[in-house]
Amino acid sequence: MERTKTSDIAARNAFFTRTTAIVTGVTTSIGIEANGIAMFKDADSILLCDIFGGIYPLVVNGDVSGTDTTINIVSYDFGADQILAGALISFDAIDMVQEYQRKTKGKIAGMPVSSDTLGPIQYTGGRYIANFDSSRGEDLDYIIVLPSDFMINDDVASPAQFKDATTTGLQVSDASSEVLAFIRIPTGKKATKVDIFGTNPKVVEVYEMNVNANTNLTTATDLAGGTGVMNSQITLSSAVSSTSTNYLLIKVKLTGLSNRIWGGKVTIENI
Repeated sequence: MERTKTSDIAARNAFFTRTTAIVTGVTTSIGIEANGIAMFKDADSILLCDIFGGIYPLVVNGDVSGTDTTINIVSYDFGADQILAGALISFDAIDMVQEYQRKTKGKIAGMPVSSDTLGPIQYTGGRYIANFDSSRGEDLDYIIVLPSDFMINDDVASPAQFKDATTTGLQVSDASSEVLAFIRIPTGKKATKVDIFGTNPKVVEVYEMNVNANTNLTTATDLAGGTGVMNSQITLSSAVSSTSTNYLLIKVKLTGLSNRIWGGKVTIENI
């Protein structure tokens, strides 16, 4: 039985391939011998070791397949040094420990890794916090406001109702009535814009409220700036970041029995 020598094991663990051309000056790629094994991934750290003992730390820029004869690197300035063909390209042992054993750098399934993050997931303060760009089944950029989210205010004892006729939408039974929607802002998000859609450009007001305190709406700040109307996007005068108690109140003054609300949306962003 043929046995693997200790020296052979050391050699295989010491280097990945050899260079095939002189390397000097500012460089973004290095010619290499294809070795048949896809060993390096984008953002891996490697060492270029010349025959005179010089060692140059490099970062891989793009995956390297087993048939590649070029390895792309993040731009590196070798200055006047000339690394001759036949120089060894080695793994960086510290990088391997961080990336593959401790998993505190590099990428996993294409997601960047650090000491406390894996792609969009961060571990901090004993909690896992997600910061996704998109998520199936969940709106991360806006909150839909449905007609059913509105209720009538106390100005007149008459109901609001959904008109299911030629012109559909939420309507009031008395022109003096106003309708109110209450919107919870998701944790880690802030509300920045409000859209209310309907048949006419009626006045829209937006306020920040809290479940644990009274808000005097006669003196509270209208975040729509006093100029908010339906069918025109309202940029809030100050973004409302989520807390454990706050929410938005959206007031619409329809002022007529034939005016309708179809719905709306609240634009949200990461805090």
